[in-house]
Amino acid sequence: MAARDSQGIEVEFFASLREAAGCQRLEIPVSECERLCNVDDVRAWVARQLGETSRGALFSETLRAAVNDEFADMTARVEYGDRIAFMPVVTGG
Repeated sequence: MAARDSQGIEVEFFASLREAAGCQRLEIPVSECERLCNVDDVRAWVARQLGETSRGALFSETLRAAVNDEFADMTARVEYGDRIAFMPVVTGG
């Protein structure tokens, strides 16, 4: 991964995930980013930091992710300076 402006990876949570995480966003430090290759790695890192209260929401089958405002699957590559968003699927009725 190429460094971009020495930034880590910003992670944002939306809707019920924000409540489960207890915060709207967090920053993964640059020192941790080298071990994170894809969105699933980021999700696992976040789950370790936030603990059990967020685990169910983060590993839900209906979880959606975006990398830099583009929907992405869990195997999408991540790099320094990326912004990852996690959100539940919203259904209408």
